Amino acid sequence: MEGSDFLLAGVLFLFAAVAAVPLASRLGIGAVLGYLLAGIAIGPWGLGFY
Repeated sequence: MEGSDFLLAGVLFLFAAVAAVPLASRLGIGAVLGYLLAGIAIGPWGLGFY
């Protein structure tokens, strides 16, 4: 089941990036900060998904 966990993590990261980058660009803070905010949100200090 380790492959399943790896796939789930990849899909989660992709979804977070797809959701955060357009939102960050629309707010005018740039795509790079959108990626960083997505990582913080799903990381252990954010929602704790991964």
